[in-house]
Amino acid sequence: MESKAFIVGPCLFEPDLLLLKYQEQEIKLTVKVANLFVLFLTSENNIVSADDAIEKVWLGNESVGRKGFTNAVWVIRNAFRTLGIEDDIFETLPKKGYRLTSHVSIPTPPGKTEKKLRFAGFVAFVLLLVGAIAQVSNVPTSTSAAKIETPLDAPITNFEGVEEHIALSPDGNKLALVWQKNPGRAQIYYKDLTASTKKLVLLSRGEHTEGSPAWAPSGKAIAYVEQVSSERCNIKIHNLNELKEHIVSQKCYYSPFRRVVTWSERGIYYSKQLSDRVAIFRFDVASETEKQVSFPLAGEVDFAGQRKDDFGLLFIRRNQNATAYQLIVRQDGEAKVLLADNASIVDVHVHPSLPKLVVNYNEKGQQVLAEFNYQGQKLAAYVSRGLFSSVHYRPTSNWILATEHISKEYIAQIDLHTGAHLRRVSSSSRDMYGRFSPVDKTLVFLSNRSRNWSIWTNDAQGSHDLTGDVEVLSAPGVANTQPVAAVLMSGADGHHQLSLIDLRSGTVKPLNTLDLNADFPTWSNDDKYLFFSAVDQGARGIFKLNLATQFVERLTSSGELYAVEASPGKLLVSRENRNGLWLFDTNTQEFTLQTADLSEFDFGGFFHQNGITYFIKRGTEHDQLVSLEQGAARTVLTFEANSIRKFLGLSRGDENSFIATLKLANEADIRSLPSE
Repeated sequence: MESKAFIVGPCLFEPDLLLLKYQEQEIKLTVKVANLFVLFLTSENNIVSADDAIEKVWLGNESVGRKGFTNAVWVIRNAFRTLGIEDDIFETLPKKGYRLTSHVSIPTPPGKTEKKLRFAGFVAFVLLLVGAIAQVSNVPTSTSAAKIETPLDAPITNFEGVEEHIALSPDGNKLALVWQKNPGRAQIYYKDLTASTKKLVLLSRGEHTEGSPAWAPSGKAIAYVEQVSSERCNIKIHNLNELKEHIVSQKCYYSPFRRVVTWSERGIYYSKQLSDRVAIFRFDVASETEKQVSFPLAGEVDFAGQRKDDFGLLFIRRNQNATAYQLIVRQDGEAKVLLADNASIVDVHVHPSLPKLVVNYNEKGQQVLAEFNYQGQKLAAYVSRGLFSSVHYRPTSNWILATEHISKEYIAQIDLHTGAHLRRVSSSSRDMYGRFSPVDKTLVFLSNRSRNWSIWTNDAQGSHDLTGDVEVLSAPGVANTQPVAAVLMSGADGHHQLSLIDLRSGTVKPLNTLDLNADFPTWSNDDKYLFFSAVDQGARGIFKLNLATQFVERLTSSGELYAVEASPGKLLVSRENRNGLWLFDTNTQEFTLQTADLSEFDFGGFFHQNGITYFIKRGTEHDQLVSLEQGAARTVLTFEANSIRKFLGLSRGDENSFIATLKLANEADIRSLPSE
């Protein structure tokens, strides 16, 4: 069978790419949704029952599959509607399941007749094909990188929700991970990879978010993070034999999808929150003492610390400007940079017995998984059709385990009163952090459609790339009374340049920020000033740039990360690594807490419009858009949990709307690929 595609009504579905296409539009499905769609396309009379779906798509997982089946059907329906196909493609069969009602055929070569798909045996082939799409495509990104054939790998986990933070036991036979169900909070589970059962075993039964498990060298205990609040984070050790836990530190640092705890013969290495920075500490289990082993500057964050005696201490450092990362190895008191000024380094793992490491980092707008030797030579590189996060070598085999997110983001302009989507920007690439330009009614957003991250605009004629080959390092800050945006761009000398870009012509004008690494620019309501966050003299805070005189003035110095002007002399600000939203009076220098419900991971998830402040409030069951007016909080709209993107997911729209970056799917599975 040569065909790897289906014609479904007027649409083309390509299972190997997870893509549903209609005319010039396309939507990327998740692995499980694509698997279910293939099952409909290849089943007798295009009928699928819940029992069939649970057995063939959810691998017999009854509790997850029963709900997942209904949700996946909804996602397929919604995908067709998003493409403009209004007719319902499914018929509900009471007490049985659903029937796909659209005409189904397979593309055939020119000169042959298109045939209706009606044969058995094709199901297994295509399900195998879709089961392999989350595997990676090998891309040689340098002449030194070896060419590796992409494997037909099977998922290590295949559950509804997000499976993250991979940690393998020293013998390679047990997997510890974080599983966040939809909805639900993140908890630590483990799995015996040698057992026939597919079930996960819950490690602890605490009431807080958990993350970053790490096995003891003996394989008899697991250390992990427990996030009690934004001010309190514990490192805990769980003894697997005695089923007991105890706390070894109460001042750790936690960030979603980041490795912050490892365990070697020398002790537990973890990221610790200091007053103005995050450093790697080593906890000696025998003596119960700790020692600082990395030495960042103010505003820098060190994580993923791990020690190997023949290599040294390896860790990732987020720089002061919060938009650049370095991969550093510290040997004999000297620090050596292996990767410098990268837009995103998510995770790294050193092979337990061989002289090499695997890194998940950004390369030309794509998240790449690459192996390096100790000298920094690239051995192999892989590009995922999803999005890699945590990575881990399997000690006893020539395989790498990697978490792959199938997360489809899109931008929506949403009615504040009804929740209706008034406008939508979506593509097969990643479109996020939309901003509304009142002058031309355009949407300005960050996208990797052109391979690297760049600024795009969307108007009645479509979407347009403004910055081309110049990599953009932050979301745009859009002016109120003129078609201009402030953006942070990558300079030729490797430094980051705050610039203004004309949204009509694309003309770029660099700004002078007095050598400050400016982050997250926003505008004053009259467009006379830019506000941005930066670190100076060891303290992060908000600065104000007078656009007429180019004069830069420091306004705050207590960790403020993002600012929005509420009124002249009044700024709404969030702080680094702290929950909450404050009102800052520039005249009195006083801060007033507005709400403690804004998460530290949503530091830019608020806006001020028509005299009212709006922010995103997270919950295990739902996300909520909440308004603050005269001290009173009110829920305006409700969304599915984790459906609004973190960090900078909200901004103002016109008088009756706002802009949100939404996720069509929030799913991640752990998969395997061969090591070089």
